[in-house]
This record gives sequence, structure tokens and C-alpha cells, in this order.
Amino acid sequence: VTRRRGEIGLRRALGATAADIRWQVLLEVLLLATVAILLGSALAAQVPVLDLVAVPGRIVALGGLIAAGGIYLVVALAGLYPSWLATRIEPALALHED
Repeated sequence: VTRRRGEIGLRRALGATAADIRWQVLLEVLLLATVAILLGSALAAQVPVLDLVAVPGRIVALGGLIAAGGIYLVVALAGLYPSWLATRIEPALALHED
């Protein structure tokens, strides 16, 4: 958020509301988490295929779904503070500094 002050200030100057900015930051954080979860899932899907452990595939899948849900929860909670900070940026000040 601190590196993108100019961009956020410009969006605010063009009429974006605080809620728009908050959702932008949260959705970007969740998108990054989705990419990481997809890559991790592709690797984890190899465990039942290669018979690395004696665990049924559906147990591995259920564990993956629970882990993904937990990751999304933690990422969303961790993204709340930066999204709140982004809404506090004053457009004129951010554009002047940039």
C-alpha cells in the first residue's frame, strides 16, 4: 500500500470510494493467495498418485480443502489492515508526493 500511494491517490481523485479501494486491496491479496493455493494443490495432488503415504485420496482432498479455507481466512484477516490504510490516503497529498 505504501508503494502504491500515487495509484491509490489517483483512483480516489477520480472518484473511487473508500469501499472501492478497500475491496481492491482485499481482492488483490486473495488473488495472490489463490495462485499460491493452486500451485500448492497441484503439488499436493501428487501424494495419493505416487503412494507416498498410506492415506486415502479423499482424506488428502478434504485436508486440502480445509487448509485452503484456513489460508483464505488468514489472508483475508491479514489484508484488512492494509486495506484500511489504503482508504486513509488523501488524494491530493498522495499525488503531490508522487
